[in-house]
Amino acid sequence: MVSGTALGAMDGIDYISTMIDEAFNEKNEEFTPERLCNILKGLKEFVQQEAVETVVNEVMKFAGKAPQSDDMTLLAIKYNGKKCS
Repeated sequence: MVSGTALGAMDGIDYISTMIDEAFNEKNEEFTPERLCNILKGLKEFVQQEAVETVVNEVMKFAGKAPQSDDMTLLAIKYNGKKCS
């Protein structure tokens, strides 16, 4: 099945591997997709580097001293819109 989403000028996309929201803390609690969405919604403006750094920092803070169980893969893209000539 092929699907798509139209992007408007200045729209942002985050691709985050499932391992990010499956990170665990010292109490064996999961980071959860909801936590991740709340972090991304909390960004005032979508700036790719800021989005990636914020997510990684929040996951690391959440995990505390718990060992990292898998890799963290993030890709942030911002579409600036096509300029008409």
